[in-house]
Amino acid sequence: MIGPVRGEWLKAWRSPYLWTVGLLMMLVLLVRGYGLDWFLMSQSPATLPAATIESYKQALAPAAFAQQALGNPGGVTWALEFVLGVLLFGSEYGWRTLAAMLMVGPSRATVFGAKTLVLLAVVVLLVLLRFVTALASSVISAVTLDLPFSLPPAGGVATAFAAACLIAITYASFGALLSLIFRRASIAYAVGLTYLFVFEDRAFGVIAKSSAQSLRDLTMGFPGPNSVALVHNLGGGTGSAVAAANTGSVQAAVVLAVYCLAALGIGCAILVRRDET
Repeated sequence: MIGPVRGEWLKAWRSPYLWTVGLLMMLVLLVRGYGLDWFLMSQSPATLPAATIESYKQALAPAAFAQQALGNPGGVTWALEFVLGVLLFGSEYGWRTLAAMLMVGPSRATVFGAKTLVLLAVVVLLVLLRFVTALASSVISAVTLDLPFSLPPAGGVATAFAAACLIAITYASFGALLSLIFRRASIAYAVGLTYLFVFEDRAFGVIAKSSAQSLRDLTMGFPGPNSVALVHNLGGGTGSAVAAANTGSVQAAVVLAVYCLAALGIGCAILVRRDET
């Protein structure tokens, strides 16, 4: 198992597309999480209400860096995490290298396990980089704007980090599953991003405002509303139009874990049982 994992990690490490997606995540966090607040505060300090300025300062302070890294801005970051899953599992279909590798070994289950371990490692590493980026940005903000330099409790940071990893792995697993179903990365992107930005980001937001309780309850079974609920329950904001499911942190985490395990389980069954040659 060590050899296949090492091989998959080497392919991931040398993929410029993979790390470009990671850099985009950091850029989105810097621009949307910190740069935009700085810009608004510098452009119109005389016209902004004092409460608004104070909310900007609280978001930029080191005490809020974990919440910023966790959820801001959720919809775009989660879409990029979906792209990671497609890249790691689906890019080899276009090059026909997956079929060649399955013909000569190792076993299909081993290949899937190695890809999954590398996917988990890449996701956790990128989430860690998001938290480091948010911490560095908040420290610079504190020094520049003379904000209180107080860090959040270690337990709160660990909880936010675990929640961010769970959400990221869920969306990356969704991308991996679609790439295995369609055996073509382009179709996986089309289907997945349509679902994320049309249904989760738009349709579910409209349904959440419906007077029919049954329709509002329906959204509680999807990953987007549960991701937003988990972020909100931990004090973060997502900048997404998706309405949060009316649920606690534990229930939201369980729903996301079920989606993640189901996506990986179905994906493994597809790769093991279907003729890829």
